[in-house]
Amino acid sequence: MGTGDQITITVFGQPDLTTQVTLDAVGIITLPLIGAVKALGLQPQQLEQLVAARLVDGGYIRNADVVVTIAQTRSRFFSVLGEVVRPGRYPLENNLSLLDALAEAGGATDKAEPVVTLIRAADPNTDAADNPPSVRFNLDPRSGPDPGLSTQALRNRDVLFVPAKKVFYVYGEVRSPGVFALEPDLNLLKALSMAGGLTDRGSDRRVVLTRKNEEGVNRENSVDLSEPIRAGDVIRVKERIF
Repeated sequence: MGTGDQITITVFGQPDLTTQVTLDAVGIITLPLIGAVKALGLQPQQLEQLVAARLVDGGYIRNADVVVTIAQTRSRFFSVLGEVVRPGRYPLENNLSLLDALAEAGGATDKAEPVVTLIRAADPNTDAADNPPSVRFNLDPRSGPDPGLSTQALRNRDVLFVPAKKVFYVYGEVRSPGVFALEPDLNLLKALSMAGGLTDRGSDRRVVLTRKNEEGVNRENSVDLSEPIRAGDVIRVKERIF
């Protein structure tokens, strides 16, 4: 249990002692009769034993039957960011998998790349090789989702990031101009085919590709049809000259 967690402490047979409390900034709770108790870092079973012992040792109850339940978890959380329906921070429950976490966030949008990256803080108690800072998992249904999505358990403060698809643009004298998802090993010829091919007025000799250079400045280039396509490329097909 941690700071901000809301817990319910039930003492059976003693309704006046049953209470709901929130761990303060240093993990302290205040209970009837026994006063302040430090709950930070304890498991519910450990707190049950501690509260029961304080009640018995203080002479308040002869036999204390105590049950602790976590009503709301705020100290343990995970985040889902990027192209998901409901990005944000979520409370971390026990035995939550990556797939469960994505479902909590509403799943990936239609603009998402079919991958998810798990970003995890370094654990000083484990070897770095066994605890990489980020791991990439496949979401593509065509090849089958990565089994690790169901078997990998989330840890406190894990971050899941679903990136947007890499895209390119085609306009001008093509039959279906628009925005297209970048595919592996895509060249200009295949890109034009994805846009429906050239119209009767289009010329494959008058294709201009606009691409950002290393300085981030857009440059127009005349290219051949074997030119590989990169994310962000803009392809314009001009009219043929008669």
